[in-house]
Amino acid sequence: MNKEKRINECDCKNVGFINNDWLCLECGEKIDHDENKEKNPAHDWKTYIEQAIKTGLESPTPYKVIPYKNGIGIKKIEFFKPIKNGSL
Repeated sequence: MNKEKRINECDCKNVGFINNDWLCLECGEKIDHDENKEKNPAHDWKTYIEQAIKTGLESPTPYKVIPYKNGIGIKKIEFFKPIKNGSL
């Protein structure tokens, strides 16, 4: 019995960059790498800012993240002032 995977049986998760192309390392099929990319905060400002806002609000010392209007980069971080008991 032939135990090699055929192209239609391969899920093409094990990919590598060979000779300027993304190829499946199991079946050799050429892969369109953009389809397989997940949103990574290091490459996607929107995802990075969303995570920074969530982290700031959940932090023991809560803070507010203010992004630039164009959505690329963080303009400012403001720390919330603690509310003292009995006074507003």
